[in-house]
Amino acid sequence: MALPTLLYSGIDTLDIALQGALSEEVLEQLAQARDEAQQSQREVLLTFGPDNMPFHVFESGKRGGYRYRLSSGPTGANYYFKHNSAAQNWNIFVSPAASTLASRGMDGTLAHIKAELAALGATIIDESVNRVDFAMDFLMHEDFTLRPEQFVAHPHCKVSRHYGNRGEDDCPVNPDDDLVPQVVTQGRKVRTVTIGKMPGRQVQVYDKRRASIDQQKNWWFEVWDIDRADKSKQVYRVEVRAGKRHLKDDWEISSIEDLRASLGDVVKLALEKVRYVDDDQLYHTANVTRAKLHPLWQAASERAHFALRDNTSGLLPSRMREIILHEKKELYRKLMISNSIGMCVADGMNIEQIEHDLGATARATINGHIRHNSSQFDVQVQTCRERLKILI
Repeated sequence: MALPTLLYSGIDTLDIALQGALSEEVLEQLAQARDEAQQSQREVLLTFGPDNMPFHVFESGKRGGYRYRLSSGPTGANYYFKHNSAAQNWNIFVSPAASTLASRGMDGTLAHIKAELAALGATIIDESVNRVDFAMDFLMHEDFTLRPEQFVAHPHCKVSRHYGNRGEDDCPVNPDDDLVPQVVTQGRKVRTVTIGKMPGRQVQVYDKRRASIDQQKNWWFEVWDIDRADKSKQVYRVEVRAGKRHLKDDWEISSIEDLRASLGDVVKLALEKVRYVDDDQLYHTANVTRAKLHPLWQAASERAHFALRDNTSGLLPSRMREIILHEKKELYRKLMISNSIGMCVADGMNIEQIEHDLGATARATINGHIRHNSSQFDVQVQTCRERLKILI
């Protein structure tokens, strides 16, 4: 059987702790913005540096003492800062978006993070990689079915099933066994199988096409160059996740250079420890270690040797923002139509009246709002501009 077609591979998550700090002046700006965000219950836009780089400041931070959370948008990163200006402390945590890593690759993402931290005036002394996820997306045969019983990772594997439409990060993991497969099903179809737990090592296989639709990340279809409407195109992701404990204790990986040197080995060994064997075999025999690998696992294992080569999607950051902005506009359009129809129905209009007067009714309502609430309207427009600034 031919190997599945590799559509994309690359780092999907890269969490980095940084030894360093922001200045007292910038921390005070963030404190004021955080207070404003808490009062208004929405993110606040600030710009930094000579190029006025935009960041959203949110009303809460992150566990671990990180008081401030900033975002530079879907082709940027989430930044977390402690209210501490002593650069010898580990005051900064960075987590780039998956869309950033897909569009810029690891090197481009790191360069972009460096530029954004420079705009914030951050002093950086050292780094520590806390988590890395390496993802491989494969176009599978139309008849492919993910079968939990074909995973080989533990002599007494048990299966815990969860029903419903759940995201790929929602799998609960049995804390008593790192190698017990956890399964998410939808109807009779298995969507996700997870083996392992964080912050150790975790291997997950899931229906990435379905997840992308559920999470409204339709830019993945352009990355894969497939039609979203073509349901015959099954895309499954094999993802190896390495948490802080696994990176530090098992591989002595701390810096980015350590990661460059060892990521291929980390992924390769994970796919040896957890295997997915081919169809039509006996999976619970003493000779299961001799079972033939499924073509999906063969393809993933081959790619593991070249984990950091050519790992960009080819989708430019500008195009990524364009796609996400288009999705926002589509969402606003649908909300505008559905809310206008709802308003007309609530006013007792029949279908013929709605068809004839919908546009005029919506226009009259909006114009009336502008006339009678001009100051509020100005604030609403400015709020929308600030919210979309990092996309436009």
